[in-house]
Amino acid sequence: MSDTITRLLDAAETGIRLRGYHAVSFRDLADELGIKSSSVHYYFRQKEDLGLAVVERYTERVFAALTAETANTETPIDYLTAFVSVYRHALKGSDSICLCGMLGAESAGLPEKLAAAVAAFFQENIDRIAANLPRTMP
Repeated sequence: MSDTITRLLDAAETGIRLRGYHAVSFRDLADELGIKSSSVHYYFRQKEDLGLAVVERYTERVFAALTAETANTETPIDYLTAFVSVYRHALKGSDSICLCGMLGAESAGLPEKLAAAVAAFFQENIDRIAANLPRTMP
């Protein structure tokens, strides 16, 4: 991944987490990075493409962290404690809301593919927790 793409994704993620999807524009991102707006369009044809790339990268990072953090848990309570710690650490470290939490609040107004990616993020969280709940049953 090129440095410009990484910087665009970083800036877009920060903007979405702080202000929401609709408040982030290609022009604002270009100004922030000191590039032309057409350069943003070179990498991401539409805003939805950028949003999907941001959500995909975020999802990969979160689930990699969740997998690593919960890998050696032995009890359901250990699993849930480790699971929550990933989100707690992220919130404390960035002073902003979970990316998909922000997008979930805006889901009714998001492009269809982006809303589906956000819904898939939440469903994966539910599935991971549900897979560990049976361990609590006697």
